[in-house]
Amino acid sequence: SEKTHEKLEQTASSIADTTYDKTKINIVISATERKEGVHEYIRIVESLKADGFSVELILNSDFSPKNLRDFEAFNRCANYDYLAACDSGATIAAGTLSRIEETLNGNLEKVITFSQNSLFGRVDFIMKSIASSEYLKYNDFQKMIDSVKELCIENKMHREL
Repeated sequence: SEKTHEKLEQTASSIADTTYDKTKINIVISATERKEGVHEYIRIVESLKADGFSVELILNSDFSPKNLRDFEAFNRCANYDYLAACDSGATIAAGTLSRIEETLNGNLEKVITFSQNSLFGRVDFIMKSIASSEYLKYNDFQKMIDSVKELCIENKMHREL
């Protein structure tokens, strides 16, 4: 729907404004869309690529189960240390990724999960190795993140940004 494209555009725009090194970012857009809407996704992908990002678009059928869609997107991020997940519309602040890197590499803090709230939804970040070991317990990316984050909050290994 047009609303979905507008929301995705908003998220993509916030990512494009990052102060972080774009070559260290891989964007995976997992979408369920009718044929007539595909050109809108391609336009957003091309725009992000023109900005210097690595972008992958996964088009799913309406009948594709959510855990399969999650897993497919998750698989595209195999070589990264942290994963971020959000719904279309959520935005991140320009300095968010740099702040995460500073926390981990500058301050050498042991943080597994980060979250940032935006007007249009939350963006969650999770250490990839933890996500990999925990995902199969849930077969649902959001449930896995929520559960791991809860444990991290209890153990002071979570940061709100």
